[in-house]
Amino acid sequence: PPPRSTLFPYTTLFRSLAATLCPPKKWQARIVKGRPVSAVGWGMALVGFVVLSLGTSLMLSPVGMDDRGMQKIFEGMKDSGTCLFLMAVAGPVFEEIVFREGVLRQLVHSRRRNDPTSGGLTLLWATVVSALCFALVHDNLQQAVPAFILGLALGLCYCRTGNIVMCSVLHVVNNSMAVGLMFLPQLNDAMENLPTPFSIGLGSLCVVIGALMLICMYLMTGSKAKKVS
Repeated sequence: PPPRSTLFPYTTLFRSLAATLCPPKKWQARIVKGRPVSAVGWGMALVGFVVLSLGTSLMLSPVGMDDRGMQKIFEGMKDSGTCLFLMAVAGPVFEEIVFREGVLRQLVHSRRRNDPTSGGLTLLWATVVSALCFALVHDNLQQAVPAFILGLALGLCYCRTGNIVMCSVLHVVNNSMAVGLMFLPQLNDAMENLPTPFSIGLGSLCVVIGALMLICMYLMTGSKAKKVS
C-alpha cells in the first residue's frame, strides 16, 4: 500500500470536504458571523482582490522562484476545454469549499464561544492556518507564496461575510485571468521582462491599493450580522 505520508494530503482534503457537506452537530455553534455585502462592497472586493493578485505577481516575478515545471504542464493543458474549465472554474470552487468552508470553519467552530480554553483557533489564526494549508498543496514556491497571500485575503473575506459564493467568485476570476494570460504570451512576456525596480515598485503599489480596497469592503459590510452555519 502507498505510504501514509503520501495519502495524508488527499485524506485531509476529502475529510475537510465531507465535514463541509455533512458537519457534525457539535459544529453548529455558529461562531463565524456573516454580514450582508452591498453591490459596492462586492465591487470593492472584486477589484481589490484582482489588484492584489496582480501586485503579488509583479513583486515576485523578479525573484524567479521554482515552479517545478507547472507552467509547462499548464501550457500543455490549454488546448483542452475540460482542463481549462477545471483550472478556471471547478478547481477554484472546490478549493474554496475545502479551505474556507471546510478547513477554516472547522478550525473556528472547534472553539466554543466565550471560552478561549476550549481549543480551536481565533478567526485570525484560523485564517492564517487555512491560508498556509492552501499554499502547501500547490507544492511549488512560485504558486505557494501568492497562494498564501491570496488565501489570507479570501479567508478574511469569508470570516467577515460568511459568504462562500463571494470567495468562489473572487477565486474564479483570479484563475480565469491567469488562464487567459496563457493565450496572450506577448503580454505575459512583457510583464515578466519589466525592469526589476519597476516591477517591484508597481507590484508593491498594487498590493497596497488592493489591500486598502479589501479593507474598505471589510469596513463597509453591514453591521447587522446573520449567523452562518
